[in-house]
Amino acid sequence: MRLLLPALLASLLCAGCATVPTRPPPSTCAEGNAGLCRFEATQHLARGERPQAVEALGRGCGAGLVTDCVEQGELLLEDGQLDAAEPPLERAKQEGWSGAYAPLARLHEARATPADLATAHQLRRDVLSIDHPDAEVLWWYRASEAHGPGAVLALNIQPMWARSRRLNFGVQWALTPNPTELTGFVGYQHFATDWLVPYANVQAGWGSRGYGESGFFDAGVEGGVKLALGPLGHLNFAVGSSRGSPLHLSVGVGLNYLLVLAAAAAH
Repeated sequence: MRLLLPALLASLLCAGCATVPTRPPPSTCAEGNAGLCRFEATQHLARGERPQAVEALGRGCGAGLVTDCVEQGELLLEDGQLDAAEPPLERAKQEGWSGAYAPLARLHEARATPADLATAHQLRRDVLSIDHPDAEVLWWYRASEAHGPGAVLALNIQPMWARSRRLNFGVQWALTPNPTELTGFVGYQHFATDWLVPYANVQAGWGSRGYGESGFFDAGVEGGVKLALGPLGHLNFAVGSSRGSPLHLSVGVGLNYLLVLAAAAAH
């Protein structure tokens, strides 16, 4: 009897659990399935139901889908609803979504006040550089007429607050056979497009011609072009001259510092 009673209670509890209804997952955007909102908006637009499309995209935006925020803002902008279009576009911009910059610029240009036109100009300037990394680790192959081939390891820092990445600075270590150069640099980058970036910098630091030799003050200049790879980094081609290396050519790659840190952590 002592064993029968617990078994009977357990069976009753399991039977009660089996009869508890389970709620099916949401099957529409309105029910909370944010992944369907963009699809439903497309269907609404195909049927000419523009307000319903805007509403569906608004639900997706509210759930954190920044692409839905951009599309909602663009529809409202096309309808001339500037004040309604601004919040979703601003939300996408704050999330770092580059696709929000161009419609936001058009919104401010449509308002056409001096402050809005200045904001539009800055947005169009920022969109060229927003998808680039804040810092990069660079590795270059460098050939010097005077000293032969060598390598350069560098850290390039280019935050958005530095004139939308137009100003950059960092440190580089030239590992040529003779001399070795350790210099800091500061420069300017011109974003001709979001992938073509000519640049120039000036350098100053320390050089050494080998063991037993006294060090010397090193200074130089460098100019080149970067072929940007978005958030991954860039390819680099340059020519430069310094006190330690009177004329040199270099080609290399710069990688997002986060990728380098992740690779180092994995090992």
